[in-house]
Amino acid sequence: MIPRKKKKCKECGKDSYIWSKGRCKPCASKSYKRPGPSKNVKEKIDLDTKFYEEIWSERPHYCEECDKYLGEKWERYMFSHILSKGSQPKLRHNKDNVNLLCLEHHQMWEFGDKKSMRIYPGNERMIELLKQSLL
Repeated sequence: MIPRKKKKCKECGKDSYIWSKGRCKPCASKSYKRPGPSKNVKEKIDLDTKFYEEIWSERPHYCEECDKYLGEKWERYMFSHILSKGSQPKLRHNKDNVNLLCLEHHQMWEFGDKKSMRIYPGNERMIELLKQSLL
């Protein structure tokens, strides 16, 4: 058995046993760790939180579809965007673009039959107004 020799790590420059791509074990291990959310993602989450808190303080805490009481503490799922954040990022923090919904009706708005919902006619009018505001 040939003894291993220490070499200079390409990343930190220390003499060490090389593990991966010319790097010592501590430097090679860094590349396997999942990074946390980026600064932009953290800023977006903070802005969303502030936005949701404003809406929560202004509106009654009831599902706009079924009138179910949503409680005293808000959760992110309760804020349903009429026009999705992905399709209309400019409307992400527009209060007119948000319904307060229970989980069941939020999922129904996102993935179900929107046209059968009680809030659909009002949301349909709001969609037209929101789209006009983007022009």
